[in-house]
Amino acid sequence: MPPTIEVSTADFAVAEQPTVLISRGVGSCVVICLYDSTRKLGALCHIMLPKRPENADLNPLRFADTAIPLALNKLVQLGGQRSELFAYVVGGANMFQNLGTFVNKIGDQNVTAVQTILAQLNIPIRTTDVGGDQGRSVSFSLDSGALQVTH
Repeated sequence: MPPTIEVSTADFAVAEQPTVLISRGVGSCVVICLYDSTRKLGALCHIMLPKRPENADLNPLRFADTAIPLALNKLVQLGGQRSELFAYVVGGANMFQNLGTFVNKIGDQNVTAVQTILAQLNIPIRTTDVGGDQGRSVSFSLDSGALQVTH
């Protein structure tokens, strides 16, 4: 059985094969998996919101615009090559349908922010499983790059 690392909301992990990165309870949040298939290195980042408010003293791992670059930098420090990376994007469900427009659309906003950031970083998205109204769990195997999403 390969080692596993469970990644909580507003956190990330970077590892190499044969590790499996796992995140559960992905609702309106978004999980971003970055993978270097040549080196069998990957990162899993579980963000809550699209953008960190300016001058806010908040955990940067909660926000797509700050968490993704932090996870990417750690992956590169471990030997990952930016030019070899691709991404999987999972989550962004519409979990709060009756709580107002902003909250109702937070899943969509998260997905859009992640897609924009990855495009700016020139990291192609290989697969998405986004939207809907159900939460998900993610298992990302670094020996093969296989992504398993459970609804």
